[in-house]
Amino acid sequence: MSSTTNLLNKFELFISVEKKLSQETINKHLNNLDFFLNVYLNRYERISPTAVSESEITDFLGNFYIRKVIDGTKSGLLSFIPSIKKFYRFLLEIGEIDEEQYTDIYDACRNPNRYRRRFENYFNLDFNAPDKDERFNRWLMWEDYEENEENEENGFKSKFNDQYVQKILQFPYNLQKTIEKNPINPNATSFLHDFHIFLDYCSQNPTMKVTKTNGFIQRKHIHNINHLFQTREKLKQTINQPEVKRIHLFYNLAISFNFFLNTTKSTLQPTPILNGFKKLSPSNQLAWIIHVIWNQIQWKNLLKPNSGGRPEWSQTKRINFEEAFADATADYQYKYPEFILQYQKNENTSFMDTFLYQFGVIPERILPAFKDMGYIQFTYKEFKEKKEQLNNQIIEQITISSQGKEVFRALLEKKS
Repeated sequence: MSSTTNLLNKFELFISVEKKLSQETINKHLNNLDFFLNVYLNRYERISPTAVSESEITDFLGNFYIRKVIDGTKSGLLSFIPSIKKFYRFLLEIGEIDEEQYTDIYDACRNPNRYRRRFENYFNLDFNAPDKDERFNRWLMWEDYEENEENEENGFKSKFNDQYVQKILQFPYNLQKTIEKNPINPNATSFLHDFHIFLDYCSQNPTMKVTKTNGFIQRKHIHNINHLFQTREKLKQTINQPEVKRIHLFYNLAISFNFFLNTTKSTLQPTPILNGFKKLSPSNQLAWIIHVIWNQIQWKNLLKPNSGGRPEWSQTKRINFEEAFADATADYQYKYPEFILQYQKNENTSFMDTFLYQFGVIPERILPAFKDMGYIQFTYKEFKEKKEQLNNQIIEQITISSQGKEVFRALLEKKS
């Protein structure tokens, strides 16, 4: 029986000489296989590469990598699947494993969606919840995944009953009343219009595929949706979903609250929650969107994958914006971020505080969303060089509208 090192050397020669893969691709496969074979199989499972079955593949992709790899990502997890498939196809061809064993391994790799869901479900677990142990055990035993599979087959009826839908679309404070007492401004009307365009496009195109790695909308559909919007972004032909701010925001709003579920066939299936949302008044729809952006959605999801920049720290600072905007003089132009920094809970302002307000998810995604809805306005700092201006979009002045002031006051009151 060949050693792990010998097998990897043969595989490297095969994919470089016979398959003529690029050096970058070769290195990616070898790094993945080195971790899978030497760290997981040899040190953790203590079995040889040629003794692998479906259970080891499933445990590695659906458990070990997710819980044990500190800096693991969805894309990193899913990148192992082609590496494992290629490696074991090679072992089949050189006679190290038989057809039955290869079929077993291939079946374990055939549905990347199950592992993507496992990854998402694990990192959506609330480990501070009273029933945290029960939730974790359900995840560990794959009960959450089996429930999703059953819901897909039954049209989601078992989970998405009327009571559940009503609960999802309610939130216990007076943001609705704040929105209802004023006419919806033109910017917010356009924002809502485009959100419905997005929802309708996704729900009326049942064969629309999403990417297997992140479940994102494919490029051709991004261009189609953007073309239908009232407020369009100027897009490159090679654009990816996270680079399109409005579509990426709408996608995260819809996915976070199960307007759509990503099926095993990598399509988006609408749920009864979507219909429940559409039945709300425009004011309540807008209030729901604001609430979810501000209080529910994970801000890190609004950035490109692996962006960094501590978005979770930025999200903990949002109360400073609530207090500043609720206390601001409407339609008065303030210097940013100095105006917000006055509302720091601690007296000492660190470099990190200033950085979080000037770079990352707050100026890139959160403030533009509220600007799109007409609740704030801001201007960027002007640079002498045009190239420098494009690469350094730093907010310099910020203004809160009278309606925006009331919205943030309602957001602040929720915490009092």
